[in-house]
Amino acid sequence: MKGILLKIFKNKFFQITLSVFLFASGLWLYTATFHENLFSNVVNIVVVPVQEVLFELNKNLDDMVSDFETHNKLEEENTALKEEVRRLRELSVDCYSIKRKNEEYQRYLEFKKEHTDLKFISASVIARDTSELFYGFTINIGTGSGISEGDSVITENGFVGYVCGVEPKASRVRTILSPNIKLGAMDSLSGDIGVISGNIELCEKGLTGMTLIPSPNTMKVEDIVTTTGLSGLCPKNLLIGKIKELSYDNINFTNYAVIEPFEDIKKVKSVLVITGFNGKGQISQGAIQQGS
Repeated sequence: MKGILLKIFKNKFFQITLSVFLFASGLWLYTATFHENLFSNVVNIVVVPVQEVLFELNKNLDDMVSDFETHNKLEEENTALKEEVRRLRELSVDCYSIKRKNEEYQRYLEFKKEHTDLKFISASVIARDTSELFYGFTINIGTGSGISEGDSVITENGFVGYVCGVEPKASRVRTILSPNIKLGAMDSLSGDIGVISGNIELCEKGLTGMTLIPSPNTMKVEDIVTTTGLSGLCPKNLLIGKIKELSYDNINFTNYAVIEPFEDIKKVKSVLVITGFNGKGQISQGAIQQGS
């Protein structure tokens, strides 16, 4: 057997064939390895940049999603904060309104203690007629609350005017700045009496007038003027204002006083309507004729 194999290996044809086979096998292995590396390089050249682009796109997409989620969260927080601010504003308004009402009630309570004979109802100014030159206004109560035409309207600072028109749920008020109001008044120091009645010139300055003052008199500037209560339409001794100026009315031939009301008529927001008092409707001897 060994001899046969030895003869075969010594055969030149076999040796040549084996050599060719080995050379071909080696070449095939080299070529296969080269092509594999070439393919791998081609893949790396093409695929790797694509992978990098996809990685960046994915990263940017993640950032966008994160930014969107953050934006939505901030938007929700902003909406919640706006709602909280609105609620706090409403609470602040409510607290302010309650505080203002408490202050008004406290002042009215003190006023009630000083005027135990008065029956009154509190009211709010709800409208002002822009065509009304003397700052008349409308309040939020009427006949349904027991208000009558001619009822006196005051604040804790002093007399404001009369009810001149009544509806079930509202009333119109004519102020002491109007020339259409006639209110008996008295100098609380001298005792001299007259009639409160305004005019357009004084009204523009927030003032009113006192006319039909007797002569002689001892009235002085800065004296306090109050209601007389003689006609039975208005309680006695309600504050009106103070004397700002004394003069003589050459048209009506009477002494005249300019009165500065204690209440700023132009800015009145809440009032008291007097519905009852001792002596209401009883005209005293020597009363000055009044009108509403």
